[in-house]
Formats: sequence, structure tokens, C-alpha cells
Amino acid sequence: MTMSRVLFVLIAFAVSAFSQAVSSRVRVAGEFMYNLAERKVLPEIADLKGRELNAEVAVNVIVSKTGTVTKARSFKGDSSLFKRSEQAALKWHYKPYLMAAEPVEVDTTLEFRFTKDKVEIVVPPPPRP
Repeated sequence: MTMSRVLFVLIAFAVSAFSQAVSSRVRVAGEFMYNLAERKVLPEIADLKGRELNAEVAVNVIVSKTGTVTKARSFKGDSSLFKRSEQAALKWHYKPYLMAAEPVEVDTTLEFRFTKDKVEIVVPPPPRP
């Protein structure tokens, strides 16, 4: 095999591996994705007014290349608040997350804190250097 053919094969493999890496889903910290959120929706709690709430719910979300939340699954917290947390998470929208100037699908986490008569988004502080 000539040197140019070997070089061509190596470049072809590198391009193939790079495109596969860019097209895969990446895990991104919730505090970073929070800053990319264009639309944030809180869970509806009108039917819970007056009830003593003191809970946090964590929701794993999958964000498409276009920024739409395509999947939401609660995995931690008060299970009676899971469905409303997932419904709110599905209404979020993000700016596309880019890797090597290409949008990629993202796996991240949203957290909601439920207290008497209100819901807040839990945004952890960024890690210290």
C-alpha cells in the first residue's frame, strides 16, 4: 500500500470516529444547562395550596439537538410530585448544546424544590476550581 493510500484510510477512520462522537448523547451538568435554558416551566401546584410541602424532586431529562426536551423521568424525591415535575420538565426548551460546532443530544438533570405555596428551581453552584 502506498503512503497516500495509508494516509487516506487513516483520515477516513478519523472522520468516521469524529462524526460518531459528535452525534452521540453527552452528559452535561444541570447548572451549566440551566444557563442555556430559554424557557423554564415550574410544576403546577395550584391544587396543593395550603398543603405543607417540603420536598425536592430530581428529573433526568434528554434534550434533543434542537433544544427540545424529549424525555423526562423523575428519579429522586417525593414520588407524589414526580408526574407534575416531569410534565413541567417536558415544557423546558434550551439553546442547542454544541460540540465541535455541531449540536448534540444532552442528558442532564433538573431539580425542583417544593415548599408551602411555591416551587423553585434548584440550581447548584458551579464547582470551585
